[in-house]
Amino acid sequence: MQLKSRNPAIDVAKYVAAILVIGIHTRPLNDLSGVADFWFVEVICRLAVPLFAVCTGFYLYCPTLATTSKCSSFRHSWLRILKMYLGWSMFYLLIHLFSWHQTGTLCWTYFIGWVKGTVISASYYHLWYFVALLYAMLWHRIVCGFVSSKFWPVLIVALWSMEVLAYAYCPFFPELQSYYSIYDTLSTVAVSATRLLPLLLLGSWTAHWAHRWSWSLTWSVAMVLLCFAALCLEVGWLRQCEASRYSYIIFTLPTTFFLFIALLKSGERLQFDSRWFAKISMVVYCIHPAVIFGIELVSKHVTAHYLFMLTGIISTLFGLAYVSVKEKLSAL
Repeated sequence: MQLKSRNPAIDVAKYVAAILVIGIHTRPLNDLSGVADFWFVEVICRLAVPLFAVCTGFYLYCPTLATTSKCSSFRHSWLRILKMYLGWSMFYLLIHLFSWHQTGTLCWTYFIGWVKGTVISASYYHLWYFVALLYAMLWHRIVCGFVSSKFWPVLIVALWSMEVLAYAYCPFFPELQSYYSIYDTLSTVAVSATRLLPLLLLGSWTAHWAHRWSWSLTWSVAMVLLCFAALCLEVGWLRQCEASRYSYIIFTLPTTFFLFIALLKSGERLQFDSRWFAKISMVVYCIHPAVIFGIELVSKHVTAHYLFMLTGIISTLFGLAYVSVKEKLSAL
């Protein structure tokens, strides 16, 4: 498998994943069909964040894409994400202050809780990904430095098993209640080790070994469909058992892995400038809750599917404007 610095399929997929995250927070089909909304949100949209994490792990490790030493490249990436997280946290603090003022709960206690949440959980609900990613990148750095890549699959499966048991399957194992309580107490710090770390390692393991694989695009797509079918069966079974969580389950991992491989393979055949998709994807992810907040503030009665479409369009336009202005300022 030939790796290249710009993969159009992955860049477009990252933007689509950001739009799917909007679907999680707006549930666009709920007004039309509860069943369709469930399968769209709990199956398709729930693959967005795992795909983001695998892409991050891939580019963190991929030796053919590194322009500096691994240490300086890691430090640059970690600091860039930290700055992004702190910047968006300050932006969403304004929304928090507005909400606290509107509800009459504006006080130092709430602000102290926000500071604590910023460090160990999230400054705003969707920014948990950045907190978990910052911690997971540190664990990832340690693993890459001390564990041979040959053993990464074992570590990935072990950590993902812990995530599956603690997140989606916990009601089926009440005897492990003490473990669940520790997991909940550690919050995003625990999630970084059991959820994002195995996904980062999966991306890095792919970057390390992909050049040795001769898998065809047809075979990769077939494996995606097979794993996705298994994922649907697993979600259906969990729904029959009246489970409350359907994401980060057993077949999320293999489905995301083969989906990423299929994107890598298909990207080899595409030739167009895809950097804008990659650049605006994270902006869309970061800004969309503010867009949702603003739309609902203007109109309390907007339907779910219109909320989804408006949020996607406005977030995309904001992303394009943001990236364009940033590039012009950088040029100056």
